[in-house]
Amino acid sequence: MWTTRGSRRARAIWSFWARARSTAASRRAVSTSAGCSTRRSWAATRAPARRRRAEQLKPALEYIESHYAGPIALGELARLTGLSPKYFCRSFRAVVHRSPIDYLNFYRVECASALLSSSDLTVAEVAYQCGFNDSSFFIKQFRRYKGTTPRQYREGLREK
Repeated sequence: MWTTRGSRRARAIWSFWARARSTAASRRAVSTSAGCSTRRSWAATRAPARRRRAEQLKPALEYIESHYAGPIALGELARLTGLSPKYFCRSFRAVVHRSPIDYLNFYRVECASALLSSSDLTVAEVAYQCGFNDSSFFIKQFRRYKGTTPRQYREGLREK
């Protein structure tokens, strides 16, 4: 019956797929009957590493919060955490979901929006107090994060 070469190949392929399906089905049955899943166990083993990484980045985040108005270098933040600048950037992005410089600009814009709503300083003065050396860059970053210019943001607050 299985005398032609193509037929043997088809039979071998079919038996391979049948064995693979039955093996996968038995693995699923064993893992679900034991009450565990490989996905949950993998996530459970990764949680302590994420927590440890977040704890390692805490000095850098505190430094940004206290020194955001001045110049902050990436090497300085990496030194505070005891990591190389490249690994610091990778760890920071994994925990915060932003690059360190992006987070610094975001934090500065948030502080600037608080200043704009609570004071009568000019936009340029607010920019300089929040660590931006160039008011046009400040306006560009403010528009990027808030969706409006600083002046429009302040006018919107006064209308409310």
